[in-house]
Amino acid sequence: MFIPSTITTFGVFVPDLRSKYDASTSQISWIPAISCAVWNLSAPFAAGCLSLYSHRRLTIFGSVLLVIGLIIGAFAESLMVVYISFGVLAGLGIAFASQQGILLVQEYFQEKRALANGIMLAGASIGQMIVPILLQIFLLEYGVSGTMLLLSGIAMQGIIAGALFQPSRWHLRYPDIIVLPLKYTKLPGTDGTKKNNQLDCEGNDTEDHEKEIMKRNFDLAGSLVDIHNMGSMHSLSQMKANELKKRRRPIPPSKRVRPPPRPLWLCWLPHFPPLHALFNFALVKNVFFVLCTVSTAFGRFVYQEVNTLVPPMAREMGISPGNSAALLSLLALTDTVARLVVPVLSEKIKHKVSRIQIYAVNYLVKAVACLGIAFATDYVTLATFCCIYGVGMGGNTGISMIIMAENLGLELLPMAFGLSLGFNAIIYFGGLPLIGAIRDVTGSYQACFIVMAGCLIFCFLIWLILPLSDWIKRRKGQA
Repeated sequence: MFIPSTITTFGVFVPDLRSKYDASTSQISWIPAISCAVWNLSAPFAAGCLSLYSHRRLTIFGSVLLVIGLIIGAFAESLMVVYISFGVLAGLGIAFASQQGILLVQEYFQEKRALANGIMLAGASIGQMIVPILLQIFLLEYGVSGTMLLLSGIAMQGIIAGALFQPSRWHLRYPDIIVLPLKYTKLPGTDGTKKNNQLDCEGNDTEDHEKEIMKRNFDLAGSLVDIHNMGSMHSLSQMKANELKKRRRPIPPSKRVRPPPRPLWLCWLPHFPPLHALFNFALVKNVFFVLCTVSTAFGRFVYQEVNTLVPPMAREMGISPGNSAALLSLLALTDTVARLVVPVLSEKIKHKVSRIQIYAVNYLVKAVACLGIAFATDYVTLATFCCIYGVGMGGNTGISMIIMAENLGLELLPMAFGLSLGFNAIIYFGGLPLIGAIRDVTGSYQACFIVMAGCLIFCFLIWLILPLSDWIKRRKGQA
């Protein structure tokens, strides 16, 4: 709710920062560009740290870095200091703090993962809906420095939220394992019975078998399970299935590795994740992962630019600062609704329309919205297309983690998510200043939104590669 909003609502600061530092739009655009680049470049490393540290510890660490960066930026007297504080420190903090909750939810939920993701991801939209209005009020009352200090207080909520995270292994419900002792019975397929030990249905030694199952019960549940005398194994096969309560096997928690021992005088140094926790070459060969990574990078780049350029564009059209900031709240409101509705809807119609198809169409919806924003002439039209863009963005965000988990698996999900964000940094670092330069050269925001609409159309078109790849595989299989 609060951590990503420090970057996504940066557009509210743009006019005031230009006045404070007497800088151009492209110079100010470097602040979110550096922050987003550091955020995404650090994401693979932050995801790899899950092999050593818990979601809780990484979230608290990232929140502290973000707060420190905002406080330093509040007292900065030069734009270079803001680049380092708001750009580098805040970006690094968001990288560690923002993705841990997203990954932790995937471990907690299996059957209702779509709804859980929708509710969880709606928090970012709610934050984007509330924070711009607060920032605009703070800017009028306290100026840029005071607003950044208050924003650091808002970001401190990430420390509290991270402290309340609980490892999923605390709540795992392991499947019931019923241990049945056997009577001395001559079983089919055997020549006789053992005097000292019992035989199971397959002629194995049941004493060793029971010890093994009891060991599994001890390992899973932490205590021995009572053994009830329920008769022979033959009677078990005749029991009705509904008489045995079976629990679904839960999703395994993130695997941790034990770091190598160190001398006592080096114990204070942090451990770094192993290479295999940061990169997997099999992902690069996966067509779905490549398409998802490229489209997500361009989609998030455009999303950041829409949030950055809509308020100053509205003010250039003569709209008041309060109504300009309210446009981001309208966008966030429809984004929130879409994040809640689209995942649930995709679950209900998944047998007719795949989630990947819904994901691709949302890029087309956002492209139309960007073109509408570019040619808007009044506040109502601008607000309408901001709402349409919010629907497309919420639809993409709401099901992005679901399709990644379904197509890549939970074991590769943290690594895939981190690498995907890492590739985003390349687009952010070059794209955000480029859009700012287009604004300075043309003197109009219209050209910026037309370019962004072209990026979204490209994202829609590349998803046509996936069915084409499947068709080629089928043709090769038939040949």
